[in-house]
Amino acid sequence: MKVGIAYSNTRDGFDSGKAAADDAIRTGSIDKPDLAMAFCSGKLDHKEFLRGIQDKIGNTPVIGGSAIGIITNNNLSYDGFPSGVAIFQLDKIKYQIASIGGIDKDANTAGYNLIRKISTTQEDKLMLMFYDSIKIPAFPISPPVINPSSPLIDGIRSILQADLPIIGAGLIGDYEFSKTQQFCGFNVLEQ
Repeated sequence: MKVGIAYSNTRDGFDSGKAAADDAIRTGSIDKPDLAMAFCSGKLDHKEFLRGIQDKIGNTPVIGGSAIGIITNNNLSYDGFPSGVAIFQLDKIKYQIASIGGIDKDANTAGYNLIRKISTTQEDKLMLMFYDSIKIPAFPISPPVINPSSPLIDGIRSILQADLPIIGAGLIGDYEFSKTQQFCGFNVLEQ
């Protein structure tokens, strides 16, 4: 397996995604990208950022989404328009990507429906999950409403083998608790 990681802090989403993907390919000596993990500031145009990444990696799925800041071995930033891309050449490692909407309506049902989209086996080693933390963005007269992770995980666990670890994060794109967005393979989706 090879991994390349890169950082950008450019206002233009397309340029940011393209530059970070190009640097990740170069630093990781990636010959064939199999998967990308990308995160960017909530202030950045997520669709353009994804388009910039895809311009460099073609038909390779991208997962991740909104982030307040980016930390790499060489960069730490919460200011401006920080973004980061990790590109993986997986060789023999297998993975599946699934996404489901409706976490803001019923997180338990969303978790149940999500795990039903994945074919699980005894050979599975890990589940990596990202979800939109923000159910309802903050407004000047009201605080944000957060999507809880427990019902989502309970819905997943209702089907998933009990000993498979689930890791990941709830995504937050800025300090104002604005809406969040996710990269779900080849699309930018919410909730």
